[in-house]
Amino acid sequence: MLRSVCLALFLAATPTLLPAGAAPTVPLRSRDQVAVQVIFTYGDAATKTLANGSSIRFDSERSGAFDAMLDRYRAYAGVDSFKLDRPGQGSISVGDTMTFLGGGQAVVRREEGSGVPGECAVTVHIDAQRGVYSIAFDLETKTTVTLTGPGMAPQYTPNATGVAYESGDLPLPAGDDVIRGHAVFHPPIGGGHLGTNIVPEGRLLKQQEGGTPNPVHLRWQIGRPGPKPPLELILAMEDHARWLPEGPTPASPRGAPGNTATLTATLRRKDGGPLERGAVNIRFDLARSSTEPGVCLNFPVDAAPDPKDFDLRFVAGGDAKPLGPDAQAAETPVGDWRQASVVLGAFDWGAYGNVTAIAYVPDYGDVLATVAGSGARSLPMPQRAAGSNIGDAWKEQYGVTDRADLDDTEKSPGNANDGDGFTLYEEYRGLIARGQHSRRDADARLDPKRKNLVLLLAQRGRTAVSGAGGAAQSFNLQPVGGNLPAALAGGRLLAGAIGDAHVVPVWQDEAPASRRMNANSAYGHHKPQHGVLLYALNSGVAGDVGVAAPLERRNKTPLTCDFVAVDFAAIASGYAAQAAANAAGGIRTPYTLADELANTVAHELAHACGVPHHGDRESSSPTRQLDRTHVPPRYKVIGSDGTEVTAREHTVTNPDGTVTKKDYFELKGQIAGDDSRSSGDLTCLMCYPNYYTWRLTAIRGQGYVWRAMLPLPMGTTLCTARDGSPPNPHFGPAAAGRGNCRAKVKIRDEAN
Repeated sequence: MLRSVCLALFLAATPTLLPAGAAPTVPLRSRDQVAVQVIFTYGDAATKTLANGSSIRFDSERSGAFDAMLDRYRAYAGVDSFKLDRPGQGSISVGDTMTFLGGGQAVVRREEGSGVPGECAVTVHIDAQRGVYSIAFDLETKTTVTLTGPGMAPQYTPNATGVAYESGDLPLPAGDDVIRGHAVFHPPIGGGHLGTNIVPEGRLLKQQEGGTPNPVHLRWQIGRPGPKPPLELILAMEDHARWLPEGPTPASPRGAPGNTATLTATLRRKDGGPLERGAVNIRFDLARSSTEPGVCLNFPVDAAPDPKDFDLRFVAGGDAKPLGPDAQAAETPVGDWRQASVVLGAFDWGAYGNVTAIAYVPDYGDVLATVAGSGARSLPMPQRAAGSNIGDAWKEQYGVTDRADLDDTEKSPGNANDGDGFTLYEEYRGLIARGQHSRRDADARLDPKRKNLVLLLAQRGRTAVSGAGGAAQSFNLQPVGGNLPAALAGGRLLAGAIGDAHVVPVWQDEAPASRRMNANSAYGHHKPQHGVLLYALNSGVAGDVGVAAPLERRNKTPLTCDFVAVDFAAIASGYAAQAAANAAGGIRTPYTLADELANTVAHELAHACGVPHHGDRESSSPTRQLDRTHVPPRYKVIGSDGTEVTAREHTVTNPDGTVTKKDYFELKGQIAGDDSRSSGDLTCLMCYPNYYTWRLTAIRGQGYVWRAMLPLPMGTTLCTARDGSPPNPHFGPAAAGRGNCRAKVKIRDEAN
């Protein structure tokens, strides 16, 4: 049993409202038995993030309705006392969870139960001489505590819990044939009023994090006229199973919800007979409502946590009107209510909470609603599984009903670096991408079955210096601007090459300066995850048309890549020159400008995710000018048509139009040997298909062979071995430890 302790509380007791002309009933103090009714609701949640990135999450929801007859007994001289000596009726529901998340794995302790009241205690004292009364109760139901975690079988422990409360002395109302009262009850931590298991720990956790634990809401009625046909209040919502919360977007009117839901509470007799009269009023309460920072992962940017910024609030439009600045309750005006509606607004894309309803009916007392079709005491908004704050409809849409809210285990073929840094709940909650929420834009959707890489599209230029000392380089960075189609195409190309991945395009200004894409996270959070910032490069660096800075940093993740820049203009200019030269020589260019632009973007983004070149060795050619002394077999030149080039002279057209004859053969363009950037699988987008003009092979004891290269198709895959199939016939296998690029991709900032 739970312990009860007297507390000073804010309480209110009011006499019952009797129908016109009703005869007074026998005072409570003159009876040998009195009826008692108790209703309670409670809900709370808190999250604590530890220094190592692990987190502890507390969630609780409880409610109950209890009816019983109390028998007279002697407790104090001159005081009419009654206690519970027989079983009561009603139901109590308990659902408490404590989740510890660390290293991408969760240990969960959950206590749950729903059923008739078990070993309960209720006492009432009425002191007519002093004009006071008191009520104390300890209400329980049987529960089961379940402990689950990685590598362990679930452990089950039977338990019992509910709520315990003692009012202290309250004013005895005039006409004490019926006494009604209510309290907003703040159980002291450690007092045992909500058990000694998960809830005390959770309330302490919330208090340590600077929050105020939520109170228990209590209502009671002592005494009731003769037997009445049982009533029920049915809480329902049309198409409840499909409703998902939608928060505001940048274009939403200030203060308006993203979407709404209309709930109804219908009063009726359980036996189907006609009601004598309706409820005086019907009240709706949000027993628990989330308070996630902002409205989604990145909007507003760097939103500050606010424990009073509730994600679900009652709004105008229904029969019940919102109450108070927090709008966590709504109530109808006094009337004869057989059915009442209330409108619930969503102010976050991941909003979650639970709605309860209570009707006050004269001669009956309070009637606590049950949910249509389930018998539960509160309606989860949205509909979701126990222990989850993700709408079932979203999980069903993506086929992830078996995954936990904190799951981050997306896989891609040939890659053991699981996850993308976003938990399932964060992917559900989503982000703003190019002005739209990711649920509304297929290009930006955070897909729970694919690894999601956020690509930040630069909107402002700047000068950046990367590297240190003599290796430092300055970059003139520009907005992506009109190069957006090429940037998007490059993102799609990389996603396809990774397999089961998605590149999510987001404007730079839709992310904080830190590039952290899940900064607005509390519940369902694992660790920070960053986006990759893409610029247009105003001028190439050391002959390169793309860079993933800093160049010297290997094994990057989105966090450790400062930026990616692509010289779109230089690529276009170079492509035009190359295509013209190819055409003049009767050679077909095996790729388009769009192919080259997309390949370069995908290539640099892959660098940002830890993928290196197939090799970095640049050839040191023994000579670039072969004169009459450089003859076979020591010096051998093979043309692009496969025939040997024996001539050693060439002509040069001077700027003034004159022609000068040279007495040597000149090797123009880049020259590569073994372990170059063109080695390895030719279909891999990390292989350079058109960078080198000559392939140099050194044959020990014989000499050198230069072989002219034709332009090759752009790569569209990420390779899975040191060489391709068929092997690279021109530049050979990738360098030792290189290649197998698909296995090297790391999208999640935290290493597995």
